Amino acid sequence: TLMQRRPIISAGKIAVTALTGAAPQAINGNALAMGDCQPGTVMALVYAKATTNTLTITGKWQTSANGSTWRDCDVPNNAVNVALVTGTGSAVTATKRVSAPAAALGQRYCRFVVVTGVGVGAGAGTDEYSIAYSYVPARVWD
Repeated sequence: TLMQRRPIISAGKIAVTALTGAAPQAINGNALAMGDCQPGTVMALVYAKATTNTLTITGKWQTSANGSTWRDCDVPNNAVNVALVTGTGSAVTATKRVSAPAAALGQRYCRFVVVTGVGVGAGAGTDEYSIAYSYVPARVWD
């Protein structure tokens, strides 16, 4: 059964990476092949740290049919993406699991994207992020 299969954790992991330069920046996570994933189990584990005053870090899902043309994948009610963190001059961190929307199942690939807004990223140790995926593998027929 589905619950007897072990989840794949940290697939396509991006290590903690510095955010540098003026916003807006969109930093793409690795592509994840949806055919490898059990429907409804895909999530991104996202770490974000903002220290620079007013720098915002948000995230969004994107999908692609061919792995090269990517489109934003909104949640069903088309809500605006809420900031993961906003810098205050002191370090503000968050680590969250963000479920892939059901619409992601309709495409061959999906990925999570970190987006900066307002400020200028100051680099490693100050403004940074990481992304990893987890999911239950699709059933493999014997």
